[in-house]
Amino acid sequence: MRELRATLGWLHGEPPGLDRLGALEAAMRDAGLRVTVVREGPDRPVPAAVGHAAYRTVQEALSNVLRHAAPGTTAEVRVRRGAGLTITVTDGGGTATGAASAGGGGRGIEGMRARAEHLGGTLTAGPGEDGRFTVTARLPAESA
Repeated sequence: MRELRATLGWLHGEPPGLDRLGALEAAMRDAGLRVTVVREGPDRPVPAAVGHAAYRTVQEALSNVLRHAAPGTTAEVRVRRGAGLTITVTDGGGTATGAASAGGGGRGIEGMRARAEHLGGTLTAGPGEDGRFTVTARLPAESA
């Protein structure tokens, strides 16, 4: 399966992974969202499928913050590497209508959760104790 995935990645071009977070951060800043990216743990490579799931989770979560946030809102992305990979995206607390926590009618959170579970991971999303909306994906060190 790994060889097949590698071949398909080669045929279709490698999907974006953690190495593209800087470009995503810049794009979100250009769109008006102030983003901070914090990296923790050793800088070990992860399988392409895990890196892509992490990237897509950050992309969707930041898009949701941008979509539902009041002007000038911030967001923090935390990438924690250890036995696995934990991605946490937290809005700065400036949602305009609370639509992010209400689901907003889209399928973004469902898609992020399905992607994490496909790899044997988990995803939680909702307001934290401080009221800030947080998305947390815990992904395995190895792809499924």
